[in-house]
Amino acid sequence: MTRDIQANDCSEFKLSTAEFAALQSAKRQTIHKHHSQKGSYYGVRPQKLPSGKLLWPAIRVTLDA
Repeated sequence: MTRDIQANDCSEFKLSTAEFAALQSAKRQTIHKHHSQKGSYYGVRPQKLPSGKLLWPAIRVTLDA
């Protein structure tokens, strides 16, 4: 079972998309693609600033088998 991580779940939304991608061992484009198609990256939803920039939490995504 997956659970979405949203802004109210985590107080530290401070990573850029590139930094979040590096933490996930993924490409920045992959993060953007998942977010644009599904609204999240494996259940992690970023905080969107008024400027349009996305801020991600400093967490590592793990997939349940």
